[in-house]
Amino acid sequence: MPHKDDGNTPISRITGEPKHWIEYGVFTFVVITAMATATAAWYTRKESETAAENGRRQLRAYVFPDQANLIWWGTAKPASAEIGIKNSGQTPAYRLSTATAVIVGDFPLQGDLRVPPMPDNHTVVPPNGGNALSVPMAQPLTADQLKAIQKGTQAIYAFGAISYVDAFGECRMTKYKFYYTGAGVDIGSRVGLTYLDEGNTEVPCPQTK
Repeated sequence: MPHKDDGNTPISRITGEPKHWIEYGVFTFVVITAMATATAAWYTRKESETAAENGRRQLRAYVFPDQANLIWWGTAKPASAEIGIKNSGQTPAYRLSTATAVIVGDFPLQGDLRVPPMPDNHTVVPPNGGNALSVPMAQPLTADQLKAIQKGTQAIYAFGAISYVDAFGECRMTKYKFYYTGAGVDIGSRVGLTYLDEGNTEVPCPQTK
């Protein structure tokens, strides 16, 4: 309590009593509880985001070449690549478009293969649905090219890209590369194409301006 001197002037006295250890304990408990609550909230949010991303991955469309063959014509007329693509996902692939080229080049391949521009036509491929491509070479094999393919110093390359939009509005793109080198088969017969390097590769979609 304030103490008055003889001149009736109040005098304040502050006692330096230490706080009880329980007060420090309560304060520490509150801080730890707040930190634990914030950490739990962060982990819950991350788990929710991970679960949503895993759900999208399980449900989204996955479109890749399912098989690839070459229709062999020797030097009689241009060979054709037949490529079957399949959506192995659980939702449709929308606005699907493909670009494929068939050329002759050195084997092993020197440099990269330039995928032709993507056409404007689009289609929809349902879950477990497919689509077939048939792309001819620009011209028949020459006699020299045929001999080089048979010797294994050149190959017929079929390569391209598949572009589509999944059910979540994300653009997806798959690139593929196949090749054939060997003795050939009977005229008009099919011969299987082999994956080149890594085969099917999902790549980022080109950024649109």
